[in-house]
Amino acid sequence: MTPHIAALRVHPIKSFDAQPVTSAAVQPSGALALDRRWAFVDDAGKFWNAKRTATVQAIRCRYDPADGSFRFTFADRTTLEWSPGNDPGELE
Repeated sequence: MTPHIAALRVHPIKSFDAQPVTSAAVQPSGALALDRRWAFVDDAGKFWNAKRTATVQAIRCRYDPADGSFRFTFADRTTLEWSPGNDPGELE
């Protein structure tokens, strides 16, 4: 059997859903472009992730590479759209 890449996924936002991609540039650091590009932090500056914040696991996140936007769907089925553009800013 010849080794091959069966699927390629990145996590644009740390701890959120993986997004399928057809290609990804390898950065000088060795990381894939767009992988963990963004992360949420709490008021103390700590990463908001599934290890410490179980509610993260109930949030679905989809990335639209066409316009760089994200769509979050929460457990109650409400949604939030976010487009970071060149300045990620803050989500309230």
